[in-house]
Amino acid sequence: MRSRAFFFTAMALIGVILIIGANTLWQNRSRMMDNSSPQERANIRMNKTVTGTVIEVMTSANIITIREASGQETHIAIVSETKLLDEKNKVAAMGAIYKDSTIEAKGEATATNAMLAGEVRVISTPSLIITSPTEHEPVRSPLAVTGLATGPWYFEATFPVTITDADHRSLGQHYVTATEDWMSESLVPFTATVEFAQPKTKTGYLIFKNANPSGLPEHEKTFEMLIVFETDTANVKVFFNNSKLDPAFLCTKVFPTTRAIPWTEGIGRAAIEELFKGPTVEEKAMDYFTNINPNVRINSLTIENGIARIDLSDELDRNVGGSCRVTAIRAQITETLKQFPTVQQVVISINGKTEDILQP
Repeated sequence: MRSRAFFFTAMALIGVILIIGANTLWQNRSRMMDNSSPQERANIRMNKTVTGTVIEVMTSANIITIREASGQETHIAIVSETKLLDEKNKVAAMGAIYKDSTIEAKGEATATNAMLAGEVRVISTPSLIITSPTEHEPVRSPLAVTGLATGPWYFEATFPVTITDADHRSLGQHYVTATEDWMSESLVPFTATVEFAQPKTKTGYLIFKNANPSGLPEHEKTFEMLIVFETDTANVKVFFNNSKLDPAFLCTKVFPTTRAIPWTEGIGRAAIEELFKGPTVEEKAMDYFTNINPNVRINSLTIENGIARIDLSDELDRNVGGSCRVTAIRAQITETLKQFPTVQQVVISINGKTEDILQP
């Protein structure tokens, strides 16, 4: 009887030790996942496949957002081990993935609407892509338009573009002009400047038609893009971290929310001021949070030659520790400014200093 009691007692102790050991191992793995770099976390399991239309590409943050056939929006994180392939199955870069393209992504689910991609393959690319203006950018006359189109859109390097109001009444028309050899099946960049009359509606359309010298209806191509005319209000994006969309908290991953603000010439400054207010109650309920300290002030903001230089008060890096938090702060500010087509690079300073700031 004594030996049997000893045996059962020993087995119970062994079971407890195994449970504690497994729990400790899992906690250590979780801490390692949180503290490791994206490259170290990128041993990606192919346990999820999604297909959908690209609705946003954040190149600097390496995130692609798609809308699946069901209507679900999925955020796809691109890491160093992600294989990007074009329509011909050749290696591609993030810059070759455009809005309205159809892609297939395979990788590891991090949430119901987020994943780490092991492979992203472009299934199809639109024949016409507009890079400026964006849907969120209020426009005024004259409007600078840039984009890319395949050769069949052009004739003698041009094709027409029209601006209308919300009822499709024409406000102005001009022609886009190819900036490279237009006789190509590949995407060819173009530019245009269109003057238009004062609209009586808040929204309108940018309408492109191919040149179609044949005049045959079956050869006609048309593309319409909704635009917002400059009014008393404007929609801007502010970028926060989100514990649900990015449960591994990759530091550089920030996600946009939209705010309606009074229109101002300094729309970039207004967007940053919205960012510094932090998430709203509704946004907090959706798991958005900020790493930026309260009471940060903007000393100055200039945008010139594609570079936004923003100087902030010393509250920005007061009592800020950890490389992950510092990276997240920079990502929030950078992505909020880079939503504007005039900004390709962001330089952050504190009271005029760019060195030795936002250090871990």
